[in-house]
Amino acid sequence: MTIPAAEREKMLRVALCGPRVIMRLERSGITCLDDLAERQPEELVLAVNLAAGRPIWRPPMATRAMSNLIEAARAVHLTVGQDAAEGMPRATIHFDGGGQSPGPITAACTVELSDGSFYENVERFDHGTHNTAEWHALILGLRVALKHGERHVVVRGDSMLVVKQINREWKTKNAALLSLRARAEELLARFETWHVEWIPRRENRRTDELGRAG
Repeated sequence: MTIPAAEREKMLRVALCGPRVIMRLERSGITCLDDLAERQPEELVLAVNLAAGRPIWRPPMATRAMSNLIEAARAVHLTVGQDAAEGMPRATIHFDGGGQSPGPITAACTVELSDGSFYENVERFDHGTHNTAEWHALILGLRVALKHGERHVVVRGDSMLVVKQINREWKTKNAALLSLRARAEELLARFETWHVEWIPRRENRRTDELGRAG
């Protein structure tokens, strides 16, 4: 597949959200149009997806150049999502999971929509672990936000593991967690902007109480 240079430049300018983001990429050692526009089509598509704030995916056999591109795009993704959503209506999700490990688990979330309305939801599973419960809670919150048509979302939880893994700061090796992470990434890809951050448990009390009561 060949993408004409003019079309490549257009794709990059649109996906990279303007000069502020281009400057960030250049500081990371990637010259936007001089470097990215010359890359192979699959690398270009990857760059566009990452810079647009979609979930980060690393090919199993990533080249050195592609690895550098991914790292630069990751840095952009973690900051641009917040910048782009500033001043825009957005939903706020809090998630928490728990239960016996292994054994019955509960996933809970609270979702404040962009119009100020508030939703709470709980799901129970006959078998799982504390970590799978946290992932199910994240997925539940994302589903609720999407159901109500939200396009921008901030997600907060006290599970360091989930937050680090969804942001690809930590590797995910467990097969069950890999499957849940993939489901969460598919949901996140439906938002225009998203940001997932860790908060202390004391700032997640309502969701924690909701899960315990459930």
